[in-house]
Amino acid sequence: MKGKPHFDANFSSSENVDVFRIPKPQSNWKNNFRFHPASKPLELIKKLIKVSTKEGDTVLDPFMGGGTTGMACKLLNRNFIGIEIMPEYFKITKNRIKNMSV
Repeated sequence: MKGKPHFDANFSSSENVDVFRIPKPQSNWKNNFRFHPASKPLELIKKLIKVSTKEGDTVLDPFMGGGTTGMACKLLNRNFIGIEIMPEYFKITKNRIKNMSV
């Protein structure tokens, strides 16, 4: 994308910290870790996408895995391109995003 890079680190006062306090996916096996062994917390990915993109931007995830980045993009009104070599992970991501209620 041409133009100036976007980075908006204006977190709310509760977010303006050096460390984000977000439960790791493994702390909730049934809802997160079951999709991919390297799952990232949805809330973390949402924060990173929110400060580094604007609504309508496109995010590229070259290692899609369980689809957390795609879910965050959908929730934040961003476009998403995901690449995944493993058919089972592609299917998981497709189903997770399809079944989201936004």
